[in-house]
Amino acid sequence: MANPGQKPAAGEQLDEAQIEQALKRLKDLHIQVSTVSCPIQGPLVADRSVSQLRNLRSTIPRMMEPMAIPSSSPEAMFSTIRDSTKAAYNEVRDYKQLATDEESTKVFERAKHSRKENPKGIKPWRARDDPEWLTPST
Repeated sequence: MANPGQKPAAGEQLDEAQIEQALKRLKDLHIQVSTVSCPIQGPLVADRSVSQLRNLRSTIPRMMEPMAIPSSSPEAMFSTIRDSTKAAYNEVRDYKQLATDEESTKVFERAKHSRKENPKGIKPWRARDDPEWLTPST
């Protein structure tokens, strides 16, 4: 039987390098950069990189945007709607894969367990506290 005062098994303890790797993973997940392609606005938007997580908020409006612009033919409108829908699907799929892969799941479970063990003293993170938060880790 385990002693209540005993430390958790070695597999449960994370060293500094593992903690930093987990933090890097969370940061990368938060600011994963992807190129946004918009069939309506063309290369100006396609060349700009934006945070994928923040970009997901505009998925449906970007998907519907081709319907608001007059088109030369129904086939052209269908093509632009199809392309924007396909791009939106790919963005959501890529983010979902990253957020639910094994490494991310382990990091989330470890954070959940840590908060459960020691719920006091956890202060909320705010972007204004870290001006470099959007800079990807190397």
